[in-house]
Amino acid sequence: QGNMCGIDIPDKRYGFWCLAADGSRTLQTEYPICVEKCPDSKNTSNLCFDPETRTNQTVMNYITRRFRVSPFCWPHAKDLLQQAKEARAEVMTTPGEFLLTIPKNAAGIFPISACIAFVVGWIYFKLLEKCVD
Repeated sequence: QGNMCGIDIPDKRYGFWCLAADGSRTLQTEYPICVEKCPDSKNTSNLCFDPETRTNQTVMNYITRRFRVSPFCWPHAKDLLQQAKEARAEVMTTPGEFLLTIPKNAAGIFPISACIAFVVGWIYFKLLEKCVD
């Protein structure tokens, strides 16, 4: 519906892709929902939009995991994770968004940024020293 999880719906902070209502292992990547907590069990369900019937249906969940910088519940199963990554890559507009959204790359961004900032700052101060002398 165009709502942003955690902003327009403050009590549901995480985006979650439902499985297709037909029982296949296909994610409904075009219709994510907002959830309060990332599912950690297959024994739970959510009300999800079914594009074929254009109605909401109860669909069983799959096991997910959450990463600090990502507002999404990422599938634990490799086949579903690949579908989710491909779906997110299609809608990314900048390289920075892409790196922050993919869990495996997110942890390396901050140390690299800090190192680059330190080196650039050090070079700046060295150039200032030369200009003053």
